[in-house]
Amino acid sequence: MIMDKLILLEQELSFLGLLDKAREIYRELGSNSALSYIKSSYHLLSKIYHPDLNPGNEEKALSLQQRLNNISELISQTKDKDIITILQKDSPEKSKPKKKILLVEDEPDLGKSFMIYS
Repeated sequence: MIMDKLILLEQELSFLGLLDKAREIYRELGSNSALSYIKSSYHLLSKIYHPDLNPGNEEKALSLQQRLNNISELISQTKDKDIITILQKDSPEKSKPKKKILLVEDEPDLGKSFMIYS
């Protein structure tokens, strides 16, 4: 039963787009920061998906709000060490280091068009 909740939590975090960023934060800053990110992101998303802020899309917003409430309940019922276990699980392609490209351009205006931030 605990495994089912962890799988569901992992799926829900992925659905919200939080899982990959939480894993990145975990790798760069550690478990406390990643846990804080997951727990605080719920509060922000619950404001964004509030039905009152989405006129014309109240039903969809309400549905997402209810889903967020279920996720919040899952998070509160899950031990931090179990959430960290989810973050430690990583697909092989995600654990590869990011490649960087150095681009040198001596024309200032053209150089500005190449400025890409990741």
